[in-house]
Amino acid sequence: MKFDAYTEQINLQESENRRIRDQIYDQKKSKGRIWGAFPREWIRKLDIPRISEDILDGFREYGDTAALSDILDLLGLDGTIPSTVLSPVCPGKRIAGQAFTQKNLPVRKNRMKSIADNDFIAMNTKDICYLAYPGSILVIDSGGDFNTSSFGGMAAKSYKAAGIAGAIVWGAVRDIPSIRSDEFAVWSGGSTCISGKYRIFASEINGPVAIASVLVLPGDIIVADDNGICVIPFNDAQEVMSRLISSINAEQKMEKLLTAGGSIDEIRSIDRILYGKS
Repeated sequence: MKFDAYTEQINLQESENRRIRDQIYDQKKSKGRIWGAFPREWIRKLDIPRISEDILDGFREYGDTAALSDILDLLGLDGTIPSTVLSPVCPGKRIAGQAFTQKNLPVRKNRMKSIADNDFIAMNTKDICYLAYPGSILVIDSGGDFNTSSFGGMAAKSYKAAGIAGAIVWGAVRDIPSIRSDEFAVWSGGSTCISGKYRIFASEINGPVAIASVLVLPGDIIVADDNGICVIPFNDAQEVMSRLISSINAEQKMEKLLTAGGSIDEIRSIDRILYGKS
């Protein structure tokens, strides 16, 4: 009975998601905000919960992923991806924003047959430029395929023009010089020259995705820098920000004490705050 109640609840929620999605989709379509290359039924939701700009600005300014990783550990949340797994294409950048997700899957038909048949290039996701909120971060789950490109130079230009803050790609990217020239913030598992055209297709927008075994839901807060990437669940954003501010204050006090030759007791008290022992 518990299972039946659970599935009924999920079915009701999905039905409501589709109703709201259709309503928002039709509104955007009436305003010329739908490209039309992606099936409506493959869009899971469009009513992404919004976090306050004050919190996002805080993450943009203070969101060092090393400190955030420690906070996620203290909260028992698995949300950190090191730069040894996904590294920045343009080092030196820090981005923070809410996730807009895309799931990619491999195409079954042979690439040459697809070319001969003049098939539609189904990895086309221009709709995201018109559906995502400005400041969003595109999170692409290509299943860790590091041979085939999931993102390239023209995509970077399109998303940057649409106001998207950056992209996290659980896969490979190409056109590295172009992405760097445009200074579009991308983190990926590597680079390749092999096109994704006729090799992968975008199968879902704004559903759950897994990036290096870390769950990402639409609306989650993404913070990325040279150290790596932190995924902060939407409902935990306020708590994480509060702890981040406390951590920053404690680090500043620790730095002053160390410089001034503070006593062991003084340093120990700050150390306990930094490592969540207070």
